Amino acid sequence: MPRVVSIFAVLGGPLAWSVHLLLSYLLVTLACSTEWTGIGPALAITTAFSVLLSALAGVVAYRRWQGVSTDTHQDQATFLMLVGMMLAGLFLLAIVLGGLVPLSVPYCA
Repeated sequence: MPRVVSIFAVLGGPLAWSVHLLLSYLLVTLACSTEWTGIGPALAITTAFSVLLSALAGVVAYRRWQGVSTDTHQDQATFLMLVGMMLAGLFLLAIVLGGLVPLSVPYCA
């Protein structure tokens, strides 16, 4: 289990961004091809879910970084958790900026 948590701590931010990007494209394509009017709330929910997932990955990375023990792999674990925190923050910003675009650009233009 600790290995899965560490993998999530490092790759959770990029995974959240990928989910956000793919779902946003899918929802916009669906809305433009079927004249669906619920695109705004659906994109907001997708963005909120992705932001929470990326923030959770950052929190997990931070907590694991704080709890790194003094075993032989301390330097590697510390580095990976620092990378996880930075990736979570970077992709959190990318998700927020990507979620703001539909507010100023028409969906089906």
